[in-house]
Amino acid sequence: MKTKNILMGTAALILSSTSAFAASMNVEAVNSNFVFADAAGQNAWYKATSFDVGMTSVNNVGAGVFRVKGTDDNGIVSNFLAFCLQPLETLTLPKSHMIANPFTQTVSDNLNALAANAWSLVTDAKSAAAFQMAAWEITTETEATFDVDDGYFAITGNGNGSNQAEGVAQAWLDNVADGTWLQGQNPFRILTANGTQDLLTNVVEQPVLPPPNTTPVPLPASGLLLLAGLMGAGYAARRRKA
Repeated sequence: MKTKNILMGTAALILSSTSAFAASMNVEAVNSNFVFADAAGQNAWYKATSFDVGMTSVNNVGAGVFRVKGTDDNGIVSNFLAFCLQPLETLTLPKSHMIANPFTQTVSDNLNALAANAWSLVTDAKSAAAFQMAAWEITTETEATFDVDDGYFAITGNGNGSNQAEGVAQAWLDNVADGTWLQGQNPFRILTANGTQDLLTNVVEQPVLPPPNTTPVPLPASGLLLLAGLMGAGYAARRRKA
């Protein structure tokens, strides 16, 4: 098993909430009856599994990616993907979420490394379940190693689909732990709210654009001096000509 690296440095765009972007988003399911599916109720990317968190056992749950949509406080609507970051919390939608980071720097850095490298690898139900398992391990495990089968957080599901996803999740976690996968500058965001799951998303926020500037743009001091010099030279030339 690999010991978790404490990845240092900047590059944690996942967790940045101090910007000119919208600060909140109302999140709802794309399909009101089945949040894992698309608008037509198809393409459910998840695998059934079970897990333990400490002394708490949770059986027959879906590990996968949610297809949701959100309206930010600028009125901009986005369809996006989301993964749960709290395995013991129930997803309750619709719900207003803040764009904020509730996690420690170490957890944040490891989530960023996972998202930067594995998000593009989520292409089906198995890889979606693997990403979800890896994210749960990063946010929930209290021991010094990443092991999806052991520790404070442990996958206990023994179905074929769950086992396949576990193998992929462990390989990805090893890449995070040994530094093979580094943090990136991807525009991922964490949405957090009380009474529902915190979500890791690929939503790209739209900046709040300032209104068009109709006032004259002041010249810097150097520009004013240059302009004054040119005007003085012109005045002197006119006097000589006179």
